[in-house]
Amino acid sequence: MCDIDVSHVQAEPDDPDSLAPPADSSSKLLFNKPLDTEDSNAIYFEILEPVTLRYTFKSRPARNFGTSFNQSYQSVELVIGDPLNGCSAVSNAQQIRGNSVLFQRGDCSFLTKAVVAQEAGALFLIITDNDPGSMSTKIDMVHDETGRTVNIPALFIAGKDGFMIQKELKKLEYGSFALLNIPINLTSIPYDQRKVPPWNIV
Repeated sequence: MCDIDVSHVQAEPDDPDSLAPPADSSSKLLFNKPLDTEDSNAIYFEILEPVTLRYTFKSRPARNFGTSFNQSYQSVELVIGDPLNGCSAVSNAQQIRGNSVLFQRGDCSFLTKAVVAQEAGALFLIITDNDPGSMSTKIDMVHDETGRTVNIPALFIAGKDGFMIQKELKKLEYGSFALLNIPINLTSIPYDQRKVPPWNIV
């Protein structure tokens, strides 16, 4: 596995999965204070549909693979990958092509998931933590040193966000996808006016 806990200065590629300490519990909302050095690398997106997910979400880009967003995407579909772990070719590539895909952390390297998404024709991929209670994005997604190249952006989101997104999408009759705008700029939005998911209120 190539998961690195960024709360450590040194980490080995074979270290077991771990998460950095949770956010300061004195914060009322996860987005209610000025962006610090770590948050300056965050990429934010907003879900438009379904209405039950109409919030702003925080993600962290891969550290040393994939590309940056060279354009913004409006109303792009986010499709749940099948299989969810993204470790093998997806069965729903037709729905993913020209859209984006949600995979879950675990069972293979982050890079493998990105390669699978790229081969399915995804514009970018979002990987959710496999801990449904985690609200941390403090994981560095790093290359697995296999020599493979990925030319799409790869993002990591907290397990709680990923769990809630999956839960709501699975209720839909018309298909398991959300519509989102990415990336979005939060600098002009007051902290108390950001659409923070209610499950992220701490």
